[in-house]
Amino acid sequence: MRSLALLTVLSLVALPALAQQVATPAAPSAADSARAFVASARSDLRNLVVAQEAYFADHGRYAQTMEALERYRASRGNVIKLVFAANYGWAASLTSERLTGSCTIWVNVPDGKRPATDADKRVGEEGVPVCDMQPALAPPPASRR
Repeated sequence: MRSLALLTVLSLVALPALAQQVATPAAPSAADSARAFVASARSDLRNLVVAQEAYFADHGRYAQTMEALERYRASRGNVIKLVFAANYGWAASLTSERLTGSCTIWVNVPDGKRPATDADKRVGEEGVPVCDMQPALAPPPASRR
């Protein structure tokens, strides 16, 4: 009789808890989230290359400001600045509110004008995003008084 009661309790309590554990997907780790944000940053810079080339095809020169690229928008939380702009080439830097460091990209820019990443001071190949971004440290929780 007691063993039957114990089995009943186990089946009513333990089995649903076990089923919930199996059915609930694991939350992404901080490293997975950071990789996703860096991938988003690289994608934004590759899309900037496409937008600049489309502008060049229409106007015979590259856009001198981000505002001139009317249809281009970076992902939420990413900020892109043109750090070099000329009729013949351009360079950009991207920062994110979610990560420290930066990503850079350039097209047809002279050696001395190519942007380097913030932390590692790396300069990538032409048209290829290079990043040195790391997860931003969360601010400490506010103390309660």
